[in-house]
Amino acid sequence: MGLYKGWLATMVGITPYIAFKMSTFDILRGTVIPQDRNHPYFHLYNLSLGAVAGTVAVTLTYPTDLIRRKFQL
Repeated sequence: MGLYKGWLATMVGITPYIAFKMSTFDILRGTVIPQDRNHPYFHLYNLSLGAVAGTVAVTLTYPTDLIRRKFQL
């Protein structure tokens, strides 16, 4: 049972993180990245927007992770 002790709290924390990350990336991709995949900097734009989306998601969901770790739910 100890293996599954924090499973619910982890799922509650990771679900909004994934939602924020994917939503932010999709919004940014639609506005910033050139539609032509042959653009010379397409991969750099894609990588950069993934990093920005991850940063936004962590910033918005960090309080839930802090609560989970503080109270050991």
